[in-house]
Amino acid sequence: MANQHSQSFFGQNTGIIINSSAKEEQFIYIRCIKKKSNGIWEKPSSKEGRVIKCSLDEIIMFLEVLKKNILKWQCFHTYKQTETSISFSWEDEKAKTLWINIANYSKMLRFAEAEILRLLLTHILKEKIAIHEISKLGNDVTNKSLANYVGVNSNKIPAQFFSRSDYMKEFVNIRKNGRITTYKLTKKGKEAVSLLIYFKKYYKNLIV
Repeated sequence: MANQHSQSFFGQNTGIIINSSAKEEQFIYIRCIKKKSNGIWEKPSSKEGRVIKCSLDEIIMFLEVLKKNILKWQCFHTYKQTETSISFSWEDEKAKTLWINIANYSKMLRFAEAEILRLLLTHILKEKIAIHEISKLGNDVTNKSLANYVGVNSNKIPAQFFSRSDYMKEFVNIRKNGRITTYKLTKKGKEAVSLLIYFKKYYKNLIV
């Protein structure tokens, strides 16, 4: 279970980059760039292109379209006082291409690319509820239990959690007692997870 995720989808003239900078954060970024008339791609480092910060409920609606539970979803998104139109859509139930339109950026994903995006977003959501799911069973959340839940070697867990320990402490109390490390959600962590659980129950067929 990586702490960060990045996936890009590039065509001849338009590219979309998905970024999740940390599994405990309750959002992802979608960056859109396109090729300029001189043949050079827009550079996010030069504040070119468009970036949106997507909330968990928006991610869930993206997934509803990606799974074809609905064929189209659109909204007006506000980030840093900039309003952006967003739409995810299939032409019909048998369509093999997905259209993503963000402001004046339009990107078509082939079926395989759409499936990669679906798997990535599903994985990101799963990561964000691991501690809660273990806690509600009444068990201590340790490196071993986290590793068993997410299916990785327990030796990888400390590096993933402590790589952003300054930020992580807002959501999780991390206690070390000899060789045993335990994790417990803070009040802020419980509030964040409660939102995740609400959407998970509301869209109970979403996360597989």
